[in-house]
Amino acid sequence: MLSRHRYSEINNTVMNNRYLVTIFIIVFSNQQFIFPQISDKQLSLSFDQAVSYALQNNPEYKIKNLDYLIAQEQLKETQLQRVPQIYSRYDIQRNLIIPSTLVPIGQFNPDLPSDELTPIKFGTNWSSGIGLYGSFIIFDPEVSGKIKEQRASVELIDVERKISEAELINAAGMAYTDCLLAREQVMFAEEDTINSNRFLAESYLQYEAGMIKQTDLNQAIFNHSGALSRYNEAVRILSASYKTLLYWMGYTEQEYTELLLTDSPGILMKRLDSLEYESVEPSHSLTHLRYNAINNIDKIRLKNVKAGFLPVISLNGILVSDYYSNQFNPGNKNLWFGNSNINVSVQIPITEGISRTRKIAQQNYQLEANLEEFNAALNKKELDIRRVSDNISFYKKEMNLQESNLELAQENLNSSFSLFEQGRILPSDLNNAEISYKQIKIEYLKAIYNYINALLEKKMIMES
Repeated sequence: MLSRHRYSEINNTVMNNRYLVTIFIIVFSNQQFIFPQISDKQLSLSFDQAVSYALQNNPEYKIKNLDYLIAQEQLKETQLQRVPQIYSRYDIQRNLIIPSTLVPIGQFNPDLPSDELTPIKFGTNWSSGIGLYGSFIIFDPEVSGKIKEQRASVELIDVERKISEAELINAAGMAYTDCLLAREQVMFAEEDTINSNRFLAESYLQYEAGMIKQTDLNQAIFNHSGALSRYNEAVRILSASYKTLLYWMGYTEQEYTELLLTDSPGILMKRLDSLEYESVEPSHSLTHLRYNAINNIDKIRLKNVKAGFLPVISLNGILVSDYYSNQFNPGNKNLWFGNSNINVSVQIPITEGISRTRKIAQQNYQLEANLEEFNAALNKKELDIRRVSDNISFYKKEMNLQESNLELAQENLNSSFSLFEQGRILPSDLNNAEISYKQIKIEYLKAIYNYINALLEKKMIMES
């Protein structure tokens, strides 16, 4: 049996906890009206705002946008290869040793044998040159192929950027849903804590009146401790959910310490329900666009390999003036000699064809692999749509069922507590009613969470 002093301790603890929890509930329930007035680190946030912030600030998505801009600049750089290459050049050279060349002197002097050779130095101590050089590619299949391939790569990067955007929208949306459900779990934990506190106070009174045993009172104390523990765990999960949502939005805890969610699960479900059957034309889906972009690149590469058998034709020209003298005197105009020419160059590949035949075979196989990969992606997408559609139907029925069960469980809990106050049922009966209510509430919240996530998943799958 507990002493009278122990009774007093329990009573004071119960009553103090009751008042503290009640005050906390009032503060927590009104935090969205209080905190904005006292802190600039509170962020009022709807579902659409969370997605918008993620698209604006998420570093990984920013990288995708920068990759797209880089690809566009690379395309412009490749296109500049078609521009005539014109440059000027100036050289000055001091010949320390003038090279010698054997000249068949016998060919010029009949008195000497015809095969007589003599070394003659060609060159001067100083030489210099200044001029203008130009080259224009008339036809080069490699340059044309690079431009087409780079343009196709830009299209592929753009599609992959859109895929990343859809994935980010889905991730931010699910993170927002996590926060919503975590907040609901905290509110349920608050309610659970208040109920357990109320049951504990009533158990103490009945124990003092000799209506219940000490083990029943101890169980009520254990139940209240468990409720407090579950509340702390729910707050921890909510905090972790906030951190995850901040991460996807590109913010840190130093920027915002609290998120005030303006949407409710009901509002979000109603909004997503209207999008449930929205679809995208197959030819405009991201899956199809990505396949077309990849396949287009490989087709261009195949054409480029085949075009490698064609000649390269270029137009080249120079306009220069050369200086030769044994004394360094570039100011003497009589020592400068003009030199200019223009030519057409044709380069025809010969031995390169041996390796090109193997590359052609590789590209043909790659095209076949692309087609199979595309078919596999379409099959998986169809499977995912059927799966998530079945999940939506199931979770919606489960949510409606659990909602009805929750109303009954709430009525049973209230009725059981009234009977317990009157001493007409045992504490174990009240405990069973409380456990049943908690289990159904958890299943109800889980069904809401699964239903919203399934709607978000289907939206992403249909758009991709």
